[in-house]
Amino acid sequence: MRRRGMGAMGVVGFASVLAASEGAASATDDCVFVGGRDSWALRASCVTDQTLVVPVSRLDGRGFTITAVDPPGGHFVGAVVRNGDAELNVFRLHVTTAALANICDPSDDRLAGIMLDGARGSVTFSAVIAVNQGPSGCQEGNGIVARNAVGAPRPVDVRLDANVVTGYQKTGILVTGAVRASVSGNQVDGGGAVGAIARNGIQLGGGASASVRSRECRYRTR
Repeated sequence: MRRRGMGAMGVVGFASVLAASEGAASATDDCVFVGGRDSWALRASCVTDQTLVVPVSRLDGRGFTITAVDPPGGHFVGAVVRNGDAELNVFRLHVTTAALANICDPSDDRLAGIMLDGARGSVTFSAVIAVNQGPSGCQEGNGIVARNAVGAPRPVDVRLDANVVTGYQKTGILVTGAVRASVSGNQVDGGGAVGAIARNGIQLGGGASASVRSRECRYRTR
């Protein structure tokens, strides 16, 4: 991935860089991050029509919101935000979606909010709201996902702490594969029973291990 305008401190028009580097058909040129080699901060609330892959180890959302929308002539696939390296620590980030098409996708194309894929790190003091495709039966639309390959030689350590996850489609917090997680103080609310899909709150699977603790959530959405 190329970076544009990066020095000790710089500004990155992230969605447009992603499109140029990966040959995407289109992307909203709306998400701007300020930062350096190891840490980025979101400059303002923004809209994206494709996954934002974060190649640094620290992302500060500063309380701003990234909204995922369908691209022209297609539909949104994958996570809204995910790691691009072996570590990502996300905090104070809000993620949501707007009127996504109800189209089921397999494997890596399944809709998610924030994903740590094969990476150590954390998601803390963040909010993932309404990551869904409406009244859909598609087995996707997960809020926060921490995953690693089943049978990986060593687990990745992940902390998911003090987040708000509401209005998700399938699972609020999903920890799967060779992951060792601390899950604590999160507010997880799928919105009650619906006829289209069986929702999960916090799901552990695929050999994952976790400490799941409930205490008063210290973070609230604005």
